[in-house]
Amino acid sequence: MASINEIADDILREAANDSVALWAIADAVRWDLSLSNNSDVKTATLDVVSELLQHGLWPGNFRHGGSKIYFWDEPDTAACLARIDREWDVTEGDPVMSKPICWFRSRQP
Repeated sequence: MASINEIADDILREAANDSVALWAIADAVRWDLSLSNNSDVKTATLDVVSELLQHGLWPGNFRHGGSKIYFWDEPDTAACLARIDREWDVTEGDPVMSKPICWFRSRQP
């Protein structure tokens, strides 16, 4: 079984080449940590996201199928985590491709 840090490291490696969606992170958490409860998946995913933010990734969204990511205006890690927490509806399960909540990419060029 993987740890939160190992999952975050895998996501950081992937993000070096491409944007990573929150739904993909949630899938990795659910699978690698063998979680079945939606609330547990959300909590562990937020732990992974916290690690990603500390390593320079930032959430954003694509508009109308474009290739440019528009980063969120949240001022810090706590605000990003709070927004994801608000937008994640545990009753409907994990984020999905059609409703990803956000994508992560380095804000550095």
